Amino acid sequence: MSQRNQSAIPLIGISVVAIVVGQFFMKSGMSREVAKTASTLSIRAVAMILLGVVGGVFGQLSLKAGMARAGDITKENFFQVILSRHVLLGMFLYSGGSIGYLYLLQHYDLSLIYPMVALGYALTTLLSRLLFLEQVRLIRWLGVGIIVLGVVCVGFSHSPAVDLVMNDPPAIDSQATEAGFLGRLLSGPVLLGYLLYGLSAIAWLKALARAELSFAYPFLSIALILIVLESWAILGEALSPLRLVGVATIASGVILVGRS
Repeated sequence: MSQRNQSAIPLIGISVVAIVVGQFFMKSGMSREVAKTASTLSIRAVAMILLGVVGGVFGQLSLKAGMARAGDITKENFFQVILSRHVLLGMFLYSGGSIGYLYLLQHYDLSLIYPMVALGYALTTLLSRLLFLEQVRLIRWLGVGIIVLGVVCVGFSHSPAVDLVMNDPPAIDSQATEAGFLGRLLSGPVLLGYLLYGLSAIAWLKALARAELSFAYPFLSIALILIVLESWAILGEALSPLRLVGVATIASGVILVGRS
């Protein structure tokens, strides 16, 4: 592990903790007054997740490009960096995917939706190699592959199939309408989640200024492990044996990436 990658680990840790706590508040705010969350995905939900993954991947690439130019965030250049072209584009792409993600949180389990977002790890690693010429060792590729395998295990631990319907499940309470969705976006818990995501973003940008994207991004899967455990312990979501296997697999992949 290079010294620059190693120096970014505490910042990545701050970002991960802020994400986990922020997800809890967002889920609490988005699922209020909804009678039941579903455990299988509609086609519309899958499409929204895939769009979010693509937006997240290219958003991360744009953020990395911006931080590579800026060098680091300081008090003197904070607004200059935040308002730079690449960072603004990255935030726009990332936020665009997040809107659909927040909509899904009012219909589905947090531990079902969040693992799907992590499917962008492999694509991010590949594009980091092609665009930024990062040296991705075999052990890092192996770690990313194991993380994706763990994500698949967590995802399929909910249901063996995807609902072949265009609409979200009928089990949703009638109050979960588009108007209700807009109201929840401005609720106290969701706004607190936004604040924590802002803290996460600052720490993440500082980490990207130091570390390779293909090294740093897979570490966000630690948030997935913590969110699955958080969803079980606090939100009362089920924790099946396959989901535990997925969590352990992801942890193994993170260890390999860390050794790269």
